[in-house]
Amino acid sequence: MTLEYNTVEQDYLTFHLFESSVSVRSKRTRRRSRVNIAVLLLVAAIYNIIIADYIAASLFTLAAALWYLLWPRYEKHFYLRHYKSAIKESYGKIFGNATTLQLTPDHISDITAGNEISSPLSGITAINEIPDYIFIKLQIGMGIIIPKTTPGIEELRTKLHEIATTFSIPYNVYDKWAWK
Repeated sequence: MTLEYNTVEQDYLTFHLFESSVSVRSKRTRRRSRVNIAVLLLVAAIYNIIIADYIAASLFTLAAALWYLLWPRYEKHFYLRHYKSAIKESYGKIFGNATTLQLTPDHISDITAGNEISSPLSGITAINEIPDYIFIKLQIGMGIIIPKTTPGIEELRTKLHEIATTFSIPYNVYDKWAWK
């Protein structure tokens, strides 16, 4: 089976944001950055209560609450900016080029702008489906991005389900995934 489609910057951005959102390490880092500063501000507030500086204690408590409530919004935009610049730097030359996905009985290959990713089907570690894309994660640390607007996507989805069943690969569907 062969599919041809074009990839754009948004495809790579969505892939990286998705991988970040499901990564245990990334989730833990984001949670820690939110909680640690808020706790530090609350400790400062408690210290100011002990020394009877109630105005400073109130300000530290307010700062902790604001940090805890507003940090996720800022962090979301921070990650977006970070990934956009990293993607432009790393993948800028392949945007808009035709991508060819080849699925044979024993291999999967992705060819974009002269670069080829090839792996045996047993080298697929996960297949993730979100509303607009299918992502195939490989053992070699790479991923294949397939927009759902690609002609022949239903046939590919059927074959990927068969591959997932045959090789005991997790096929995850995130119908309501959105970057948060």
